Amino acid sequence: WLTAPIVLHGIKYAKNKLRRLLQPRPGRTVSIRMIDSIPQTLEIVGADGLLEFKLEHSDGIITQSVFQPAVGRVATLRQTFAYTPASILTPIAHLEEHDAKSIKQFMAGTWVDNSDQAIEFQDVTDPKVILHNNGMTITESHIHAFCQNVGNYSQCYASGPGGVMHAPMDLTFIAGSPSMLRFLFSTAVGDGQLAMVHLTNTVELTAGAQLLRVGDKLQTAVELSGMTNQASGKVVTFESSVSVRGKLIASIKSEFLSNGYFIDYAQAFMRERGQCIAIQLPSEIDVQVLETMSWFVYREDAKQRLTPNAVIEFCLDSTYRYKHSSLYSSVVTTGIVVIKTETGRLVHIADVDYQWTEAHKNFVIEYIRQFEIESDSVYFDNGGYALCLPEAQDEVSFTVPKANE
Repeated sequence: WLTAPIVLHGIKYAKNKLRRLLQPRPGRTVSIRMIDSIPQTLEIVGADGLLEFKLEHSDGIITQSVFQPAVGRVATLRQTFAYTPASILTPIAHLEEHDAKSIKQFMAGTWVDNSDQAIEFQDVTDPKVILHNNGMTITESHIHAFCQNVGNYSQCYASGPGGVMHAPMDLTFIAGSPSMLRFLFSTAVGDGQLAMVHLTNTVELTAGAQLLRVGDKLQTAVELSGMTNQASGKVVTFESSVSVRGKLIASIKSEFLSNGYFIDYAQAFMRERGQCIAIQLPSEIDVQVLETMSWFVYREDAKQRLTPNAVIEFCLDSTYRYKHSSLYSSVVTTGIVVIKTETGRLVHIADVDYQWTEAHKNFVIEYIRQFEIESDSVYFDNGGYALCLPEAQDEVSFTVPKANE
């Protein structure tokens, strides 16, 4: 078991990760119990005196136990393997009965949502459900711990004028993480938790959002916006909204990859919300062609119509389901069309309602992107701003360019 390079997982071959678990660490103690000169038990105790890992062998069955301290308890993951010396290439085979559920319970027991309450394993079976969390109130300890972990020693996050202490906007992601973790450990997402890595976070602040401060209570709503396959594995995408005192302050898009695990295409989907595209139609013929599209529907009370060179904005939500990697089994796009008047006012003049089956692309998006307005890069006049509060101010605002190119 200690020297086998490969472990058989069902019909797949996987690298033996035992050596990674046994890497030397300061203060670790390793104990081996022998019976008739044959190793039967291996235990590793950490520098804090707590049992971290245990390996047992009996009658051709190997039991591997990993112990992870959590709040008020120890999370334990036990996995069993069959040792068959006659199988020269793969003498170690993973016995996967009940394994998926035990992994989810272990992962849920390992992560915590705040300093005093552990996450319990609560299954989610419906991928359309939205999980709400009202439980994170920002404290000074949250700010100190986060800044220390990421190496952010900015004076912005020390006590400011009048004793007001502001917080990094990154805490918006931390507030939504309990709901994301509950999704990740659920039946709705499936297997692959031990092979999961965090790919990206995209945080978009709402216009007019105030800086976070100690005492703010963050309410979050998290939904599963996509599960798709790529060459290396399954990608799980979440969209989160974060509010303070009932007012939306940020939207977050997060992606996770389960390396080597894939989802059936019948279950794969992707939702794209709030996709806004501004266009200009250069001629009367282009206007007439758009108006003949079956998915473009004027509102009954619309007093204005499309005109050449007018600025038109499409605000769309799309849902894609997959037949295989390069073919959608269905595409649904809905949304509104607004036109900008000479005074700058936006008027809702039409709706978009598009549904199609077995498509390689989204025809609506592809069509309107032909006329998309290209915005020029806009730079700060003075080379940039220091995003910290001046000494005598409690609030500050910044003018941000339209592009970051």
